[in-house]
Amino acid sequence: MCALFQSKENVSHDRLDLYSLVTLHASATFYFRYEGFDLPDIFIQKNDVLVIDRSVSPRVGNIVLVNSEGDFVIEKFSGQSDGEIWGVVCHVVHKLI
Repeated sequence: MCALFQSKENVSHDRLDLYSLVTLHASATFYFRYEGFDLPDIFIQKNDVLVIDRSVSPRVGNIVLVNSEGDFVIEKFSGQSDGEIWGVVCHVVHKLI
């Protein structure tokens, strides 16, 4: 296991703003709480918060939120989808404890 920390002398005293770290386009960014089954192959767990940007064009391999007949589902984009791609998952926030 490896951990990287800044030395005490190099630590910045600026506060981290999570919103600015995860938001690419404020007017197109939405947050969803994922309520489905754990998806370990794409690192998404039940109750995670998904940060979704509707302005990002999906690329093959991206995780996308799809509106499939009124239900939202998460899938890995393969170049086409059976529903309307609602946005690209840009970040996942989940608890470790």
